[in-house]
Amino acid sequence: MKKTRKMIEAFLVVGVALTFIFVVAYCLPPFGLHPYPLGQYYIKNTLNQVGAWNVVCAILWDYRGYDTLGETAVLFAAIVGVVMLFRGVTNGRNDGHS
Repeated sequence: MKKTRKMIEAFLVVGVALTFIFVVAYCLPPFGLHPYPLGQYYIKNTLNQVGAWNVVCAILWDYRGYDTLGETAVLFAAIVGVVMLFRGVTNGRNDGHS
């Protein structure tokens, strides 16, 4: 019974992996050939729509502002977690040093 379940799980994992490989190999456009030329759109319209001379900053803060805010929140949470983890390790030692 246990062996049958492991075989089913293995077939499912292989099936999902083959599906991903198929999607990457056959359904995505070749590298560098995006079906929608967004870069040219941003270069042409950034100054008129946003009023910014720097296209990269306009994309990060105006066109994709919520996405950038979410990434910043995740990075901040990761930094706080690491700091809390290391503070707990260093402050929790009791090796005779003050």
